[in-house]
Amino acid sequence: MTAWQQVTEGLDQGGYVAWEAAIDAVQGDGGRDHVPVFVTLQKSGAITSLAQAVDATLALPDLRMSAHERDLLATERALAGQDWPHEVRLVAFWPRAKLAQIPDFWRVLQVGPPLRLPPQSGPSEGVDLRALQGDLDPAVPVAAVIDDGIGFVNARRRDRGRSRMRAVWLQAPETLGPRAGDRDVVCGQVVLGPEIDAHLSAGGDEATIYAGIHRTLLPVTDPAPTARRAAKAWASACPISAICRR
Repeated sequence: MTAWQQVTEGLDQGGYVAWEAAIDAVQGDGGRDHVPVFVTLQKSGAITSLAQAVDATLALPDLRMSAHERDLLATERALAGQDWPHEVRLVAFWPRAKLAQIPDFWRVLQVGPPLRLPPQSGPSEGVDLRALQGDLDPAVPVAAVIDDGIGFVNARRRDRGRSRMRAVWLQAPETLGPRAGDRDVVCGQVVLGPEIDAHLSAGGDEATIYAGIHRTLLPVTDPAPTARRAAKAWASACPISAICRR
């Protein structure tokens, strides 16, 4: 922008909406057709119970969500009963062009920066999280770490040739799932312990492994720790990783 322009629209939806509107007026939207919307469910009209609000939310034809948000909503639905036992919040991805048509049983808390999502054929089904069985041993401690540039295939994170990592979440901009038929929004990629072990068994160079995974997550133009030669031993495949140690 070559000159200051006062922004007067979109401020009630958060600063990102107002800022992006000003940028789009000059540069165009670049195909960024959806925005993350942080909302809380509320009573409105015929929606008088939490179960009704969840059902109405999951039935929205324009709704995009991550799998874990769907699962949480499905679990809340199973526990809701006929009343409104507690507040439920969620993050959904909504068409920018329909921000004025957000359903009245959503109360918007914040709207984030826009992103581009390709078309999808329909919503996925949620899973009641209470039905899932974990495989963690209560006697074995687990440590979770959130950091930048964690070397998850580095020798320091192996034990007798196997990874000590149970899983690594390599974060990246939101998109649809990479597998055929995926219809939910994903943020990066989760690499499980057996997949890390497969990389180790293949015997590839550590930096090459990171770079290969990174190129599947981010455009070539995006910076990453893999680009820094001095950080090769510690670089992960993306700027931020969340890991669990086994």
